[in-house]
Amino acid sequence: MRFAVLIIWLGLTACSPTLDDGDLGNVRYFGLIPGEAPMRLLPPVTDRNGNIYVAYGDRSRSDTEVWVGRHSGGWKSACKLHRGDFGVHGFVGMSDNDAWLWTGDAIVHVWGDSGTCHEVLDNDPVTGTLLKWKAVAPWVRISPSRATTVAIVRATAEDENYVVLLDMQRELMTNLSRLTPVGLTDLKILGTGADERIDEILFAVSYNWEGQQIHEGLIFDSNAALKRRVTLDLDVSPDEYAVLGFFQSNGGGAWAGVRDDGGLILLNENSGYDTTPEFDALGLLRTDTSLFVTGLLGSTSVAAKLANNSGLNGAREWDSPMKAQSKLQPPMTIYDERNSPVTKTSWSTVKNAINVLPLISPYPLDRYTTQSTGWLLAGPAYAGPAEDITSVGFVPIGWESP
Repeated sequence: MRFAVLIIWLGLTACSPTLDDGDLGNVRYFGLIPGEAPMRLLPPVTDRNGNIYVAYGDRSRSDTEVWVGRHSGGWKSACKLHRGDFGVHGFVGMSDNDAWLWTGDAIVHVWGDSGTCHEVLDNDPVTGTLLKWKAVAPWVRISPSRATTVAIVRATAEDENYVVLLDMQRELMTNLSRLTPVGLTDLKILGTGADERIDEILFAVSYNWEGQQIHEGLIFDSNAALKRRVTLDLDVSPDEYAVLGFFQSNGGGAWAGVRDDGGLILLNENSGYDTTPEFDALGLLRTDTSLFVTGLLGSTSVAAKLANNSGLNGAREWDSPMKAQSKLQPPMTIYDERNSPVTKTSWSTVKNAINVLPLISPYPLDRYTTQSTGWLLAGPAYAGPAEDITSVGFVPIGWESP
């Protein structure tokens, strides 16, 4: 039996050709999930060993759930874990065989090999105070001795906010400093971002200080040292976590975040502002050399390049999402990995499972292989007690830069 599984899995993975623009790889069916397409799902991520992580959840819900797809085949439902009023924020880092998810006020450590998970440092080990992880950088820096990220944490007993360097493996806080200016109140986190290429982490915040409402971009390095503060000139007073997914950087000093009201927050080295582009901004796409804001102009998928001065160039057609959408034609052959052994089946219904089109998302697209990313497809559904229960599968999609 194990030999049969191995033969099927080798057929899925061995000698696979490079995916062309918009092409789909083999679809791995892993679960039945509540909802209709587009679903409450984040784009999947992979660790260095090739394990796949999928998170189910929504910004306004607390029913976060994680699945792990083993690189050797098969899937596990890792956990259901959440704490706090806000919903799921997103995956914040990966290592060889781990991933970390920020959901509500909690950070969840997910192990790829075992398919299990655990909440990271929910209480201060000295005082026992409940810790709320209010801002977490979407980058876990991996070194031979530790895996660290930078975060803003609130100790509920003190109601104070601190910037810390968090060791994700040992669950230790170091380089702790109070968030300044001292005396700020009504802190709101608008969004977080990170760019490992330039060793920068962005926390966009809003707070009251001495009777004034302040909007700022705080730029830290990966040791939690503050590098600079960037004033944000915002016409719209944003809600907490107003940025969908994460801010992303072009590597040249400019950042972009997609707001939940359809606008953008753009920053450069010295200033930041909000704007509404000429198209429906729905996602971000980072390449090796550029950052694009992606979305729809009418029914056409488009992308606009972000300049180093945070100016947004005119939108131009980006046809990778439309090419991928055109390939979603039933019947589609599916590899059912819900149980062992893996079997082949066919879906009579197949839809894009995330956002409006494949490849368009405010979350960073995972590099599954060179010029391909992992995505999710929705298959046949049946009526559940509260909403439809839908078949969901993982698929690699090839893409080209706009």
